[in-house]
Amino acid sequence: MNKMKKSIAILCVLLSCLTATAVNLGPQSPVGTVGVINGREGVVVELNGIKVAIATRNVGAVRNEDYGIYYSFFGASDEEFLGLTDGWYVPDKDELTALAANLTWDGLQQGLVWQVTPETELFLPAAGYINLNEEKVSAGSMATCWSSTAETERIAYRLSGTESKVACSGTLRSYLMPVRPFCRLEAATLSAESNVGDTGMWDGREAVVVDINGKKVAIATRNVGATDTYGEESYGSYFQWEDANDITKNSLEGSSWRVPRSNEYRAIIDQLKDEYLVNTDEKKGLEWPVTPTTTLFFPAAGLWSYGNENVWYSGVQGRYWTSDYMQDFWYGTMGIDFLLCLNDQGDRGQFRMESTTSGFGASLRPFSDLPKAKPLEAVLKDGEQVNEGSDLAVVIDVLNQLNELQIDMHLPTGDVYKKLYQKEGVLERRLDLG
Repeated sequence: MNKMKKSIAILCVLLSCLTATAVNLGPQSPVGTVGVINGREGVVVELNGIKVAIATRNVGAVRNEDYGIYYSFFGASDEEFLGLTDGWYVPDKDELTALAANLTWDGLQQGLVWQVTPETELFLPAAGYINLNEEKVSAGSMATCWSSTAETERIAYRLSGTESKVACSGTLRSYLMPVRPFCRLEAATLSAESNVGDTGMWDGREAVVVDINGKKVAIATRNVGATDTYGEESYGSYFQWEDANDITKNSLEGSSWRVPRSNEYRAIIDQLKDEYLVNTDEKKGLEWPVTPTTTLFFPAAGLWSYGNENVWYSGVQGRYWTSDYMQDFWYGTMGIDFLLCLNDQGDRGQFRMESTTSGFGASLRPFSDLPKAKPLEAVLKDGEQVNEGSDLAVVIDVLNQLNELQIDMHLPTGDVYKKLYQKEGVLERRLDLG
C-alpha cells in the first residue's frame, strides 16, 4: 500500500511538471529568469551590456548535469548541423570570455557555476574533452564548451574551467567537446506609439521613453562610450563641451540622437528627489524612476580635468553636458550637476543646472525626439500671420539659414548659433517648433 501511495505521489508530481506552463522569455524578462525561448530552455543574463539567454544544458543533454554530445570545432561551427534555429547560436570568443568572468568552480557538483541571482544559477558540467586518440580527458575536473571563433587553421577558442582557472583560450580544432548555445533577446523597437516608461531600441541604442515638457523623448540608457549600465564601465567617455556638440566627435553622427537642451534637463530636475541619489557598491549616481516600473540611471562619473588630465570626483559627482551656450554666464556652457552623499550624516548635494568652463570633460547622455519632429509648415495654421521682427519670425529665419547651410538642426554653430540667443524667449519658441 505504501509503495502504491508513493507511486501515485510521484505520478502526480510528474503530471504537474508536464502540465505546468513554461515561462516564455523575451526582451523584458528580468536577469535571472528561467524560461523557454524558441523551443529551448534558457537563463536570462547580461553579458557585455547585452541581455541574452544561455541554454540551461549542453546540446544533446537531457538534464542540466549531462555532458551532452561532443563535437569538433568543425561540427560546432555548423549551427544547422547542431539543430540550432530561431535565434540560438554558438557564442563567440568575446561572449565566452565575459561568461568565464562570472563562473566559479563547484567541486560538489563537479562543474562551473554562475550565481546569476540569489535564486538562479547557471551550471556547466565538467565534461572534459575527447583527444585525437578518442580518449575522454579531464571529465569530472574540467568544464568545456566551444566558441564560434577560430584563431588559426588548426586552433579555435573554447571555454575551459577547472578548480584553479576559468578562461577562454585556444585549443586544437580536432578535439571534441560540448556546445552551450546562446540566444539574443532582441529588444522591442520604440515608435511614435510607444508609451512613457517603455524600454526598447531606438536608432541603434537602447532607450527609455520619457515625457519632457509634454513631448515624448527617448533617452539612451547609457552614456556615450559606456559598455555597462552600472559600475565604472557605465561612466563612458568624457567630452569637452565643443567635442560633445560636434557630431563628428560625439559618436552621434548619422543618427537622430542629439545633445540634450538645458530646458529638458530643467524639466527632469523638477521631478527629482534626494532619495533618487543612490550610493551602493553597484550603483553610484542618480536613479530616476520614470514610472513605478522603469528607471533611468545616470552614473556619477565625475569630471575630467584638462589641466592634469585626471578624473575628479568619480563615484561622487555627476555632470552631463547640454547643447546650450549662455552668453550671460562667465563660463559660457551649461550642464546638469548632482552630488551624492558627502558625509556620514547622509547630507546630499542638490540637483542644479551648473555653468562651467567648456574645457572640462563631462559625460554625455544622448536624447532623441520621439516621434521625430514635424516639419515647420505643420506648426503654422493655415492663414496664420507671422509679424516681422517677432520671436517666431527670428526663429524661422534662423532655421532657414540652417537649412541653407546644411547644418544639423540640433547643433547650430557660430554666428547663426549666437543669433538664437539675441532675443529673449527665442530658444523656448524654437524648441516648441520641435
